[in-house]
Amino acid sequence: MAIGSFLIGGFFLQFLSSPTLSMLSEITNIQLLQRAADYNYLFSRLGAVGITFGVFYALESYLKHKVISKIGNNTLSIYVVHFIILYGSFTGIGLYAYYNKALEPWTAIIGALFFMISVCVIVLLEEKTKAFLYDATRKALNFIGNTGIKSRLNRR
Repeated sequence: MAIGSFLIGGFFLQFLSSPTLSMLSEITNIQLLQRAADYNYLFSRLGAVGITFGVFYALESYLKHKVISKIGNNTLSIYVVHFIILYGSFTGIGLYAYYNKALEPWTAIIGALFFMISVCVIVLLEEKTKAFLYDATRKALNFIGNTGIKSRLNRR
């Protein structure tokens, strides 16, 4: 019921609101309705939102998948990682510097899909990466600390 309401209402507002306002303007001779029909930004955008809500509401069972939920929970991390890789926020050297307006459309689409998947994988594996790095750092510090103590003991 809600899905149908969003979709039908959205399609009406998106595609039929301007003709409806024009028809009402002709019937009532109210110039404001014709002006609203000529510049119908509000209703058409509201229709696009309704259609989007309907589509996402229809796909709700698929969007509740574990991986999708995990991606949704890590949007800030995804934004940060994508910004670092794309624009090189730390180093100033990013993909944008090399590929800005240099790719053909199909190459850019395939590259963008690959980039989106790569960034999501990097972020989703963040916990494992952090655990690996912390463990390696801890082992390195323990090794350095132990060898430093042993060398001091050997000097005595």
